[in-house]
Amino acid sequence: MENLERKLEFLEGKLHKNQEIGCSTSIKNNKIIGNEVTQIRKLNVNSNESQIDAFYDKLGKNFNQLMKLEEKLSNASADIDKNQLKVKEWINKLNKYPTRFKSFKSFYL
Repeated sequence: MENLERKLEFLEGKLHKNQEIGCSTSIKNNKIIGNEVTQIRKLNVNSNESQIDAFYDKLGKNFNQLMKLEEKLSNASADIDKNQLKVKEWINKLNKYPTRFKSFKSFYL
């Protein structure tokens, strides 16, 4: 990118110098230099556009990954909620039988 900018500055300087001289060969050279300057500017613009496109592609992929992770997270939190309900149900069942729960609690917890 810097090389293109340096070359562009060099060619624009040469173009300006040739315009000051004003001879027929410099007019022909000016057209050649002008075409090269135009191509470099297009290349700069195109490379910037491709960089921008690549950035938006990457951003889109990251957004899709984020949406998938959010879905997985919501599924996992739903599973956790279900498991918490099951644990509460088991604790309630065990509370009905306090002596058994105490032995269970001391053995497993």
